[in-house]
Amino acid sequence: MSLKVGKNGLGEDDWTVRTGGEDDGEKGGMREVHSAITKEAAVDVAVVVSRLYGGEFSTNSRSSDRY
Repeated sequence: MSLKVGKNGLGEDDWTVRTGGEDDGEKGGMREVHSAITKEAAVDVAVVVSRLYGGEFSTNSRSSDRY
């Protein structure tokens, strides 16, 4: 949740829910993370994902079965 511009946080309508992110071309990566966070009803969450597979940074060409 984030405080709306010009609001003080004391009113019921002072807050908004923000979702989103950058998946850098991953097919469904952000969707999976967002789904898990939503399912757990988690709040104030920051997620950082690094693509490292087998000791080397992966490229976008890897298959989804490695997850």
